[in-house]
Amino acid sequence: MVALSSQTYILDDPSLTWSITGSLVTTQVPACGYSQILTSTTHPAFVLAISGATITFSAFSRNFLDAGSHPIIVTSTLDSLPTTFTQSNFDLIVLNPCDSTLISMVPSSIENFVSFAGFSS
Repeated sequence: MVALSSQTYILDDPSLTWSITGSLVTTQVPACGYSQILTSTTHPAFVLAISGATITFSAFSRNFLDAGSHPIIVTSTLDSLPTTFTQSNFDLIVLNPCDSTLISMVPSSIENFVSFAGFSS
């Protein structure tokens, strides 16, 4: 079993898509050639997971409430006898750019307003 690395996504960025291959979750020793299916048993609602021998994730959100760390669990199923299951997990870290962007105060000046008698300004 191999630990999967965390992924980072910034809210409102284009979709973040990444894949995990079966060999990253379960290494067969000896290499018996059992087929392997990866599934994601828990993930946030804004993450789409497509299962198979490789599992592909796609994350997209504009919701500030999605900011934070979200654990994702990947389950590997081998078609051996008996069927074998292994799990690995990683975090999807969602960053809110409004929390990490600095806004600097730039002094501004306003030019003098001029009005003439008889004219409205």
